[in-house]
Amino acid sequence: MSPELPAAASEGRGATVKALAALALWASLAALGLKLKHMPPLLLMGSALVLGGALGASRVRLRDLRPGVLALGVYGLFGYHLCLFLALRLAPPIEANLLNYLWPLLIVVLSPAFVTGHPVRARHLAGAVLGFSGAAMLVTSGLRGPSGAPFAGYGLAVAAAVVWSTYSLLTKRLGDFPSSTVSAFCLVSGALALCC
Repeated sequence: MSPELPAAASEGRGATVKALAALALWASLAALGLKLKHMPPLLLMGSALVLGGALGASRVRLRDLRPGVLALGVYGLFGYHLCLFLALRLAPPIEANLLNYLWPLLIVVLSPAFVTGHPVRARHLAGAVLGFSGAAMLVTSGLRGPSGAPFAGYGLAVAAAVVWSTYSLLTKRLGDFPSSTVSAFCLVSGALALCC
């Protein structure tokens, strides 16, 4: 048996554990945001992003950090989290998070505008129409009229979806950059949130 095989298997397990940890963090974002809604949203966002960025800061190489990449990262992380945390405070959380999770549909629909060679086909449009219609039905079923309608929260949840989908698509245009750069995105976005 080759000595490379146990090392490769160990490396694969490590990657799997990291991926599962990332999924757990992503899945718990809204729940934790709601649990901590007594904190001001910018303080919560800034603290979390600075902490997350600090964990990976040792791997960031500043000389490789292009200003356009950093600006896009701050747009994505700062804009998304601000819109999401405000939406969760202003609208019913289940509906707000449902609207927030329209970002995968938006990636499909917006791909031709951002990434060359990715045409939208009829099946993509049909899926998007079904997804948007389902979200609209679920969200509007709880509205009891203008006084009880949390339109600002819903608008912010949709804005979060737009920010995350456009951020994801625009990173394709910038070419390759090290994944450790995300730590710099977190640090700058967190510092900006704390300053605000």
